[in-house]
Formats: sequence, structure tokens, C-alpha cells
Amino acid sequence: MTSSIFTAFLFIILTSFTSDVITPEQFEQHIEDLHKRTETSQFSVELDNIINELEEKGDTKLLTVAMSYKLREMHNHGQFEGIENKIVQFIDFAEKFNLKKVEQRLTRTYLQYADMHHNHELARKLRNKLLNSIETLSDRRSIAAVYHSVGQSLTKYEINDRGLLYLNKALKIFEEEQYIRGIIVTLIPIAELFGHQKNYEKSIHYFKQALKHAESEDDQFLISVLLFNIGNQYQNQGNPNEAKGYIEKSIEISERIQDKSGIAWSSRTLGDIYREQNEFSKSISYLSKAHHLFKELKENKNSAFSALSLVEIYLERNELEKAEKLLEHVFVEIEGLVNDKYTIRAYEMLYEFRKKKGDTAGALAAHEAYLTRLKERHAKEKEQSIERLMVLFDTERKEIENQLLKQENEISRLELDDQKRKLTIWILSFLFVLTSGLVIIAGLVRQTKMKKKLKGMAFLVVNLAIVFPICLFFFPAITDVLPFEGANVILLPAFIFLLQMALYLTLMQIMKQQEIVFETTLNSKQIELNALRSQSNPHFLFNTLNLIVSEISKRPENAKENIYNLSDLLRATVNLSKRNFSSLKEEMETALYYLKIQVNRFSERLSFNVVLPKECENLLVPSLLVLPLVENTIKHAVAPYSKKAHVEIVVKRYFSDDFKKEMIEILIRDSGPKIDVEEIKSGEGTRILSETMRLLYPKQYEISFDSTEAGGELIIRFPAVLPRS
Repeated sequence: MTSSIFTAFLFIILTSFTSDVITPEQFEQHIEDLHKRTETSQFSVELDNIINELEEKGDTKLLTVAMSYKLREMHNHGQFEGIENKIVQFIDFAEKFNLKKVEQRLTRTYLQYADMHHNHELARKLRNKLLNSIETLSDRRSIAAVYHSVGQSLTKYEINDRGLLYLNKALKIFEEEQYIRGIIVTLIPIAELFGHQKNYEKSIHYFKQALKHAESEDDQFLISVLLFNIGNQYQNQGNPNEAKGYIEKSIEISERIQDKSGIAWSSRTLGDIYREQNEFSKSISYLSKAHHLFKELKENKNSAFSALSLVEIYLERNELEKAEKLLEHVFVEIEGLVNDKYTIRAYEMLYEFRKKKGDTAGALAAHEAYLTRLKERHAKEKEQSIERLMVLFDTERKEIENQLLKQENEISRLELDDQKRKLTIWILSFLFVLTSGLVIIAGLVRQTKMKKKLKGMAFLVVNLAIVFPICLFFFPAITDVLPFEGANVILLPAFIFLLQMALYLTLMQIMKQQEIVFETTLNSKQIELNALRSQSNPHFLFNTLNLIVSEISKRPENAKENIYNLSDLLRATVNLSKRNFSSLKEEMETALYYLKIQVNRFSERLSFNVVLPKECENLLVPSLLVLPLVENTIKHAVAPYSKKAHVEIVVKRYFSDDFKKEMIEILIRDSGPKIDVEEIKSGEGTRILSETMRLLYPKQYEISFDSTEAGGELIIRFPAVLPRS
């Protein structure tokens, strides 16, 4: 009673005020309260009444707030007709009235719409817009909602690592804010993501976490949905008995809250489980219930799918009349569907039915129709797979380009700073020399036979500017001590000259140390930039993409492995480029991604071996040290020749008697033909490697090259400690 009175009171408030007497923020809070106090169906009705009132009053500002909720409700209930134009229209209104939170809510709904309709480019733009809007948001829940929407969108296009990153950010904020609804709606897509990756244990873990929170809120609908999902994951994991328990509980709750859709889905899944366990009576009971409920809900696809499962059981039991009757219903329900899985399975069942019935001609016709649709579907899936790959690579390419731009800007800034410092050194040096020269000239002027005015003026200027302060502070009694006239003018400039030279040399030494640091940073950035450029090189990506496309039809698993290796290589290169030093383990993992791609490229022509002792894994080395060396080996010792080649990378840690300290040795050996060592030594890669070693480990490193008919070797030795920054 109290709840209904409160709801009525809120409705009166919402329909009475205009934007002249109530702020959009207050109006939004009233709608949130109305949403919490009413059932979903009733809230939709009340919202329609509020919108009608605001349209009659012509209050566009508050109408925009109300429509941000209405359009979200329409999208969630599958009412897509005309929704895109309305979303765009009210986003413009929100921008016009500077309603940042409302604009963000509308943009999130628009992103869901773009994802559902597979509009990749629009989805990418909307994700960027949402992320850029975070700076304008002060409400932490709104920020978390942005992360949630962006993360969920990324997982739709199988950009799973970044998607999971944003979903975890959202989850962390919702947990800090203790916003249970936000926690639940974020845990669900994380659980679904792990389910798609066939990591059923983690998927079940996250679904159970969501279930625990839903039970604390006593949200029966959510509890029913989550129980179904947990049961479904247990079924996928191969644990049908555990699955049945959860799905039966889901049906029980769905029946109590009269959720027909929930009952239908759970019944269909339970029927499939019993069918796999050969308990056909129970399976028929549940599948029949699902078939009739889906039919009642006008969900023809799902009704047809449930019916096909029943047909399969009837065919196994030779109940051909029942199978025939159901097949007639199925073909009516799937009419208009083009080559989807329901149509293909229907023709497969029709073939099995006619074969059992002895209709050879009909069976052959059904089988031909089945094969035709199956081929068309495979072609479509292949096209969609390539499209998804291109979206993935386009996203990775844009990230690499942004990283390259940042690196180039950083190098330009460092070079400019270095030029400024060099200019400062020269200006100061010039001033020191000029001042010292003037002091000495002043002393000489005192002893020459120039006119008295000129001598006196020169002596006065220099003495007042330099000599007199020094004399005043350092030699207060010098004129009394020295016996001859003008001695102070000769000795003091000499003292000043020596003092300034000492300061100059000290400053030069300091500047030299700074120059070394800047050269090190510049060189490091240059190496990183070269690595990034080499990996984002259009020829490299083009060759790899060609390799992947050619492998998709012949060896799909090999193509999939190439995609993962290329993605991992690009991601590892970007991550390592942000640091000056990385562990040997990370370096070797990056090199391995590259080598795996090259093995797929050269097939049996290339093999490799990596030896990295456990004790060496966490030792720090300059970032991106190993990858360019491995790439250089492939370029010079493998690619130009047709014979088989083997590349070996061996790392060891030892105590050097020469340097009296622990050292790292990295050996890269290939079995390629003999090449010109001098040409390799004079190359740009070798120069950068030598400069890096010289700057980071001065006089404490060794680099050696060797090439014979049996193959080539590159050995690098340097201290097994982190250099001083």
C-alpha cells in the first residue's frame, strides 16, 4: 500500500513540474526512484504517460531526460523500429542542453544498437566517444557504466583482452560504490566471455558470484536467469547431473513468477539433457512444453528448434507419424529463414525421415537441399570470419599507429630538449671565455702605453664588474699585502680565469652525463620505434594476412594460431615499448611469437629452439633487445635461401673473471650459409645494439659475430644487474 501511494506521489511530481521549476538532475532522480518502486511493465506505462505530458507542455529538456530511459527500455525489449533516428535526435538535444549524463546514457543505448546490428565502424566511433566523455563525468557509477558498455561491445567483436580489461574496471568501481545491480550486470558478460572461451570453471565461478548478489537483492527474475546459465555451463562442461539441478530450480522460480520465456528456455535445455541420457519420456515432456511455450510467445525459431529435437527422438523410436506431423509445423515456422542452422537441421531431419520411410527419391532431394544450404552457410560463415579478422586487425593497426605517433612525438621532444641543452652549453661557454678574455685584456691594458682615459675606462668597467666584487669578498687586504702597483689587476684576473675554467669544466662534465642519459633515452626510443615500425610494416601485415586467409580453408586451426600469434606479438611489442627494461622471460616470449609466425610462413624450412634457464627468467635487459636480433637472423640467414634452417637462442648466467661480476650471455645461432660478417657489423641494427651497450654498460660488455659454412653466431655478454638510470 505504502509503495503504491509513493508511486502515485512520484507520478504527480513528474507530470506537474517543468524545467523552469525543477532541474534535469532532480527530474532524473525522481525517474530513478519511480523505476525502483514499480514493476518493469508498470514503469513502462508510467514513463509513457510522463512523456505524453512533457510533449504536450513542449518541455524538450525534461523530455530528453525521460526519452533516454524510454529508448533504453525499447531497445531492451527488441522494439527497434525507428529507434535509431530517435536516439540520434535526442543525443543532439542532450548536447544542446549540456546534459552530459543523459547524453552518455543515450550513447550507450546507441552502442548496444550498433553492436546488435553488427555496425563495426559506428560501434568503434561510439566506444571512443564514450571513453572521451569520462573526463566530463563526476558520477563514478556513470564512469563504470561507460567501462561496462565499452567492454561488452569489444567482446562482441572478439577483442576479448581489452573487453575484459574494461569490464574489470567497471566491476571494481561498482564494488567500491556497493552498487549491487551494477555488479550483477558486469559479472554476467565476464562469465559469458569465459564461457565462449570454453573456460567453463571460471564462467561458473562468475555466474555464481552474480547469483549470490541477486539473492541478496531477492530479484527472482535474475535468480532464475542465473540458475539457468550456471546449469548451461555445467552441461557444456560435461556435468549433466549438476546441470539438471540448477535448471530445475530455474524452472521452479520461472513458474512462480510466471516467466514463460524462462520456462521455455530451461525446458528446452533440460529436454536436451534427458535426450542425451536416453531418458526419452522426460525429454519429450520437457521439449513439448518448450515447443508450445515458444509457439505461444511467437518465437518461431526457438519453437522450430525444440520441435526438431522432438523429431530426432521420434525418428530414433520409429514413431514416423509424429515425426512427420512435427516436421510439417517446423517448415511452416522456419519459412522465410535463409540458410540458418534451423533450416539446415530441418532438411537434415527431413532426409532422415524420408530415408526411414523408404522414400528414396524424396530422401535424395532433401539431402541435396541440405548440402546446398550447408555449403552456402559455410561460405557465409567464412566471409563473416574474414570480416571479424579485418575488424580485429584494423583495431590493432590503429593502436599501433597511435603508439607510433606518441613515440615519434616523444623522440622529437627529446631531440629538441637535447638541442636546447647543447645551445645552452655553447652560450655559457662563450660567455665564460668572453668574460675571462675581458679580464685578461683589462690586466694587459693596465701595462700598455694607451691613453689614460681609455686605460682608466677599461680598467674601471672590468674592475667594477668582476675584479672589484672578487677583491671585496675574497681578497680584502690584497692591496696592502702586495708591494707593487697594479699587482691586483694582474693576479686577480688570472684567479678569475682559473676559477671560471674550473666551473666551466665542472659544468661540461655534468652536461656530458646528462647527454649520456638523453642519448640512452633517445636510442631506447629509437629501438622501440624501429621494432614497432617493423611489426606494423604494411608488407609484414599483408604477408601475414595472406598467410592466414590461405590457411582458413585448408588448415583453420593453423590460421587461428597465426591470428593469435600476430595479435600477441603486436600487443607484446606495444607493452614493452613503454618500459626501458624488461625481463628475459618477456623478451623471449615476444621473440617466440615472431618465430611461430615465421615457422608457419616457411613451413618445414625453419625450426627453432630456445633455452632460457629458470634462474635467468627475471633478469632485466634493455627492452626489445632480442626481437630485432632474431628478426635480423631470419632476414639474412633464412629468407634469402631455399634450404632448411635452424635458429637457436641460448641464455646463460655466469661469473666473469675478467669483469669480476655476474654476467648474462645471449647466443643466437643459425644453420644458414656463410654470409659477410663485415656487412652485418656495418648495419644499422648492429650500430644501435653497440651504442645501447656502450651507453648502458660502458666497458663492461662484449659483442661478437661469426659466420662459417656451418652457420652464423651472435654472442652478447653484459652485466646481470640493472644499470643505474
